[in-house]
Amino acid sequence: MKREIREALNLITKLEESWAVRRLTEIDLSVVPSWIVEELALASRYEHSVHVAHLAILASLKLDLDSLLLSTSGLLHDVGCGPFPHISDELMRILMGREHPHNVKFVLERSSDKELEYIEEFGLNCSELCQIIAGEHEYSPLINGEIDLDNADNIYRYIATMPSLPLGEPSYRPLEIVSSMWLEKGKLIIGQDVRKRWIDDRRKIYSYLENHEGNIAAWVMLSRAMRLLMSELSEDFFLLSNKEAFSLLASKLPELANNLLNGRFLLLENIEVSELNSEIGSFVKTERADWTLISGLEEQICSELGLERWSLGIEIFLSKSNPAWKGRGLWKLYLVSKHDDEKLRRAWKRYLGL
Repeated sequence: MKREIREALNLITKLEESWAVRRLTEIDLSVVPSWIVEELALASRYEHSVHVAHLAILASLKLDLDSLLLSTSGLLHDVGCGPFPHISDELMRILMGREHPHNVKFVLERSSDKELEYIEEFGLNCSELCQIIAGEHEYSPLINGEIDLDNADNIYRYIATMPSLPLGEPSYRPLEIVSSMWLEKGKLIIGQDVRKRWIDDRRKIYSYLENHEGNIAAWVMLSRAMRLLMSELSEDFFLLSNKEAFSLLASKLPELANNLLNGRFLLLENIEVSELNSEIGSFVKTERADWTLISGLEEQICSELGLERWSLGIEIFLSKSNPAWKGRGLWKLYLVSKHDDEKLRRAWKRYLGL
């Protein structure tokens, strides 16, 4: 066991210095980075991924699992992220037919470093690592599940690294989750006390973010920028850091980028609904608006009202503040614009049947 732990630490150390993992130093844990909206978390996905790898080693000891395999999966779990993760996932789905958990191998193969050689040198199979990260392996509940090692660190680290701690300190520590976990017939079980605290913290952070005007305005307009440039972007976009991607977007859409950096976009509408009517449902695919459809609505409203194409954005998604395993979810409907325009509000509501 000591030899296995030593090997896991050696491989993690090698991979931590490789391009694919170091790139995550420039991709924030917060989907909207703190250099766009100051109140948001300061941690990077690199910091998060390293901690997940270390938690994975501890979990492997407790659950008698392969430390090398689990910890490497933990370190690489966010390598497939594009810039502004979760926003760009929809673009990735359109351009590449997948989202970031299924994009790890693509990034590793495009790296100029030796990640794949290191993985093979230590006797691991890249395809098996990718299966774990994508949720297709017996180890997946620990990396891509409900309350897993990724989410144990993610929620904790987001709350703990927000400037001025507006939500207070996290109510749990990731190690508490690892200490309380066990496997039962392939399902990962977490102790009830720490599970409840994690769920409460998750609800607090997503409720905060989904109702934070700056965060939502930036989220919606970054989405709008990618939709406007959809026909010009290629798979190389998903290899960029946040700032590299923003620089590219700004070169094509300077007015949008300038107004975004200066906080000039307004959250005009923020509506919650428990059921989707036929109008709203026609724009939705799974848990969020289909970009190819919502883009058409944005264009239609801009044309009808004579507004600049870069000046407004629309978003619809299923709230994460009330996860599916807690019962019926809520849908969030947003309208963001440079202009506080009553005609725009009315048009948005009319098209969505509100």
